[in-house]
Amino acid sequence: MGLKGVSTRHEQASAMEAHAYTRVTGRPGICMTTAGPGATNAVTGIANALVDCCPVITLGGASPMAHFGRGGWQEFDQLAVMKTVTKWADRALETRRIPELISTAFRQATIGKPGPNGTSSNKAGRRHWQVFSRAGTLSGLSPA
Repeated sequence: MGLKGVSTRHEQASAMEAHAYTRVTGRPGICMTTAGPGATNAVTGIANALVDCCPVITLGGASPMAHFGRGGWQEFDQLAVMKTVTKWADRALETRRIPELISTAFRQATIGKPGPNGTSSNKAGRRHWQVFSRAGTLSGLSPA
């Protein structure tokens, strides 16, 4: 089953929609964010999913790896922020690891006490999020 994308006007709305999808269907919801400030915009919705024990997966963008630590566009340690409001969070440093990390995010979100998880990828990796297709939502959306 593929994923159907639904555009939202703000990352916080995306996270809240993914949370609502999870509450209604019982299946993990997915939201996507841009790098830096986009990821922090989603924190309120992700924190809400955490206290509500809802499995929400956040897929975030990041600055290109060559720009890390050099003030790249919207560079921000969003992984450190996401770790405070999720059960598990990691960064895909290599595009080939995206399927593994998304699989781990789904597993971590649904085992034991359910809760949100996050993963981010640099600019090159964002083009490959579609490599991994799971039943769930994208930006708080419904399965295709």
